[in-house]
Amino acid sequence: MHGRVIEVLSNGTRLSKERGSMLVYNSGQKIETRIPLDDISIVIVGHGISISTNLVVSLNEKNKIIVVTGNNYHPVSYFWPQSTHSQYLKRLKLQTDATVPTKKR
Repeated sequence: MHGRVIEVLSNGTRLSKERGSMLVYNSGQKIETRIPLDDISIVIVGHGISISTNLVVSLNEKNKIIVVTGNNYHPVSYFWPQSTHSQYLKRLKLQTDATVPTKKR
């Protein structure tokens, strides 16, 4: 899994999909940026962000992960692609079982 980790935490931001790209709108509904879905690895979405269902489905079809955080910026939900869920679970298990020095790196 290679690609960019996209973190969207600004309250009032809206995310949608158009022509194979994720569009990021600011609170004034003006397009801030356009990111190709193929360049994305993980999308981290904070409290107060709107995300379209079309974008969620497209990201999952492309085996991308969506992490939703709460008010304290800690993860509260994960969207895992169903087609490769066992790969992610193995990787997550390796990460949680890592030694303290490895986690600090």
